[in-house]
Amino acid sequence: MPLLNLKNPKIKQVIITSIFALALCVLSLGCGEFQVNSIENLNSTSQSSTLPEALNSSSQQEPKVPNGSEESSNSNSSTSTPSQPSTSPSENSQSSTSSSTSNTSENPSQVSPPSESNSKLVLKSSEPIDLKEDNFTIENLEINSPSHSKCGIKLSNRKNITIKNISIRHAGAGICIFNSENITIEAVKLVNTISVAGPHCRPGLTVQECKNTHRTKHPEKLYPVNTHNNIWIQNSKKVKISRAYLEKGESGIFAYKTSALEMRHIHCSDIRGPYWRGQCVQVQASHGAIISNFYIQQFFETSSGHDNINAYESSDVIVQNGLIDGNYSRNGVGVIADKDAHNMTVRNVDVIHNGVAAVNVWSGPTNQDNGGIGTNFTVENIRVKNGHCDKTWYNKENYGPSSGGLAFAMHPLAKGAQYLNSVYWNHCRNEAVYGVKDRRGITKSNFEVKAPPVELNFPW
Repeated sequence: MPLLNLKNPKIKQVIITSIFALALCVLSLGCGEFQVNSIENLNSTSQSSTLPEALNSSSQQEPKVPNGSEESSNSNSSTSTPSQPSTSPSENSQSSTSSSTSNTSENPSQVSPPSESNSKLVLKSSEPIDLKEDNFTIENLEINSPSHSKCGIKLSNRKNITIKNISIRHAGAGICIFNSENITIEAVKLVNTISVAGPHCRPGLTVQECKNTHRTKHPEKLYPVNTHNNIWIQNSKKVKISRAYLEKGESGIFAYKTSALEMRHIHCSDIRGPYWRGQCVQVQASHGAIISNFYIQQFFETSSGHDNINAYESSDVIVQNGLIDGNYSRNGVGVIADKDAHNMTVRNVDVIHNGVAAVNVWSGPTNQDNGGIGTNFTVENIRVKNGHCDKTWYNKENYGPSSGGLAFAMHPLAKGAQYLNSVYWNHCRNEAVYGVKDRRGITKSNFEVKAPPVELNFPW
């Protein structure tokens, strides 16, 4: 073949153009894009078309794909070709992340399977936990706590703890919080497995008879009081509980000397008591507590609760947005401002199948000097329906509710109480209101019971 004639202007143009293209390719890593432009600008000769094609095939040669052993040690290496345009820093980080995930995902021991939108969280089995650290999160566990003397989770003198996505079956207490601060409990299911009380332990039965059925009228004769609560809080502050399902506890939540306590989206089912416990929620010496969006279910056949919600020696308590279905105790009520419970507000609550009273202001002893009786009690938009007068878990003794069945009750010495926009219907006695001096805010009319205003949505 004859040598190239460098005096030929067309050959000179091809050579110069090719050298220029090669230089730009090396400097800018943009061979692919430049090739198109250069091809479009050159005359269609055999020589001019051949050289750019050779340049393009060299510049776009695909990188070597590592084998399995190399891949594990170079999982974050870039797989982009030189002809790819440069990307922004954010795009680079996304590309690197994607590359790393795709490479390491072939080794199941290193990378978890990708989560799907409809997949459920799998909880890991765990023994009871007695946490000894601050600033810690306990999450995604299924705890079995079979001992009467242990808590499923115990926090003592702890700060900044989150308990999330936890299921506990407990013979003792479920979650215990003592002398702790800034505690968050979210998405928990706590079930008491021993049920120390119940309807089979009526007055007259011996302790041994109750013990044979794992139930007792006075649990302190067998087990210390409070040791079977679903959640037990003492001497703590800034405790937030949300999305909690509580079943068969001595009480659902019992809080003593706890400030800044918030309880939202609480579902209590079949609380077993017995007295003094037996509440879904009781706050004692815990001022400013908030109980919002709750659903309480009690059953005649098994439940032996007392008050559904009790504020005792606690002021400025707010109870709102709830549904209470069932109270079959001798003396317990739906929501009560008990001893020294001042400035309490109860609003937007439906109560069905109650006995003694749905909402009241009272105190254990009848103090003639008004000592201990709650004051400034506000009841707003409370609706009571289908109450009962003779059905309690003392039924075999023909023992009905001590009040004979009331919807609203107030101690004669209570001061500053007001009932607003509240109704009752289909009650077991014609006179369903006692002690309320101004009854203009209470009427008798039918209504449709609302759905439980609780959202749990556990991810497992």
